[in-house]
Amino acid sequence: MTSPSSFNVSGLLGGVAGSIDTTTLISQMMQAQALPQTMLKNQLSAQQTALSAYQAVNTTVTAVQTAAHAFTDVLSSVWQSTAASSSNAAVVATSSSTAQAGTTIFNVVGLAAAQVTTVKAATDGTVVTTPSNGITITGADGTAHAISLTSGSAADVAAAINSAAVGVRASVVNVDDGTGTGSTIPLLQLNATATGTKAGFTVSGFDDPAPATITQAANAQVGVGDPAAGGYTVSSQSNTFTDMIPGVTFSVNAIVSNVAVTVKTDNGAISDKVQALVDAVNSAANTIGQTTAKGAVLQGSYDVTSLQQSLYAAVSKGGPGGTSLHTYGIDMDSTGKLSFDATAFAAAFTKDPTGTQAAVNDFATSLDTVSTGAIDPTTGNITAAITSANGQITDLNTRINDWTPRLALIQTGLQQKFNAMQTALAKLQSQSSYLTSMLKSMSSGSSSSSSS
Repeated sequence: MTSPSSFNVSGLLGGVAGSIDTTTLISQMMQAQALPQTMLKNQLSAQQTALSAYQAVNTTVTAVQTAAHAFTDVLSSVWQSTAASSSNAAVVATSSSTAQAGTTIFNVVGLAAAQVTTVKAATDGTVVTTPSNGITITGADGTAHAISLTSGSAADVAAAINSAAVGVRASVVNVDDGTGTGSTIPLLQLNATATGTKAGFTVSGFDDPAPATITQAANAQVGVGDPAAGGYTVSSQSNTFTDMIPGVTFSVNAIVSNVAVTVKTDNGAISDKVQALVDAVNSAANTIGQTTAKGAVLQGSYDVTSLQQSLYAAVSKGGPGGTSLHTYGIDMDSTGKLSFDATAFAAAFTKDPTGTQAAVNDFATSLDTVSTGAIDPTTGNITAAITSANGQITDLNTRINDWTPRLALIQTGLQQKFNAMQTALAKLQSQSSYLTSMLKSMSSGSSSSSSS
């Protein structure tokens, strides 16, 4: 009988202790254990995608509501939009919704000016010999501003005036000294910070020669004819007039005569608002179509698909009495896309402003009703869908988070079991080596005895 020469425990266990990849085994087992959490994460991703789609719809429908409010809001003045124009480029006019249509003709007889006063310095650059006395700047309203000085130099006086902030700014300019030699002397220049007579000023406390005002403060002035014979003048502290024609603001920049400022209804501004409403509907319908298309996240969502149909119905309904919106430049093609013809709108508005206003307002009201039904903060269908999606996302996140410590415990348990198995395998491997050594020793001794 042949004696065994070795005893291989690793053959019985399928591998030596160090060759088992416990990391991969545990990872694969944890993937199986984490399947419930993975399914929850997949649900969360789907719900987040749906929420984004609902929010996109909500955004575009809000734009429809905003555009509709330009016509339905009780404070809206879109139909009172006006445009002001001037017959002369020297006068630039704008108007608000409170301006009345009409033409005003006037002359620009004066422009506003800011006072400029200069003070010549002595050869050593001083303008105040006794700075301890300070200087005084008195405004047109009689208010006197005493300004303290630490030095009488033109530069230091300018700095003191600027720091005082009394409606006058000062600077030092180096000018010819009058000798014809090219030499210069400093000149203190005082400028009113605003135009008009109310910004005028006087100064005192400077050395001789006395300060010289080279530009008098002046108001802008427009007028017609002789005020003593039924004419009028209107003055402004600046070159902008805001009260002369109610609702109209105009600026003047030259002396000119017979300027005509005309105010008309601004058909272009009204047309732009209608265009914005049409564009908003197209954007909303396009977004709804994308999110409810075959395979899209909101496919089959009744709230969203019915919203699109309601938007189209508002167009199909037409104006009061079933008047086609095509008459007013609003149309819809076979794909559901709206279009707006500004020329047709302008023609209809010129021919029948009351009817055009009624038709567009009715259209806007229908769209306002549809959009409000979808996005109202309390009762809106889309609002409810967004609220529900947010709630489900919160719940899913909670459930996913609950699984995290549970999986951590399972992984810890598996690691402990495999560590124990590794320890046991290492022990068996050691015993296997010992037995193998003993068997070899016994085999060698048996062979020696046989030889004897």
